[in-house]
Order: sequence, then C-alpha cells, then structure tokens
Amino acid sequence: MITYTDGIQTGVETSDLADLVPWTSLAFTYDLSGQTLSRVQVFDDGVRMETDFIDGTRSTQVRTDPGDAYYWSQITINFDSNGREVSKTVLNDNGTLREITYTNG
Repeated sequence: MITYTDGIQTGVETSDLADLVPWTSLAFTYDLSGQTLSRVQVFDDGVRMETDFIDGTRSTQVRTDPGDAYYWSQITINFDSNGREVSKTVLNDNGTLREITYTNG
C-alpha cells in the first residue's frame, strides 16, 4: 500500500504473504521532500525493528522481541549524524542491562 499527502508519496507498506523473505511486513514513512522518516520491519520470528531517521540518516533503531524468541527483550541502537553506530543498549529477558559505546563508528 502506498500513501500520499497532497500528491506526494509519504508512505509505503508491503507484506510478505508468500513467505519469500525473512520478514512479514515492511513499512516506510517519508516527509514531504521525500526523505525517510521511519522504517518499521516485523520479522517472521516476531521481532519488530523500528528505525528513525533525521534528514534522511538513521538516528535510532529499536528492536523488540515480544515473542521471546531471543535472550533479550529490547535492543536500542543510537547513530551519529553520519549514520554510524555510536551506542547500543541491550535489555535482557532476565532484567539485566548491557550498555556499549563505540568510538569512531
């Protein structure tokens, strides 16, 4: 499905009904200049990954595991203005938290 605002494409969503790829749905939203604002992907195992963008460059990504397929329940990744990973926070199913900071991408 494609959505438009004032004749400008502001979103697109697709589903993998034939199970050809490892995700069930993928959606993008765009601003009125065509830059990506967000990407939401739901994988076959139930993991949801939402990525936010600033000026077309990814800024944050949050992965959640509502089906408890993995040892973690949430992973949050932050990116610098060039889209390079600068930090990651992992919340494990047992409640422990792991924080990782990267230097120079």
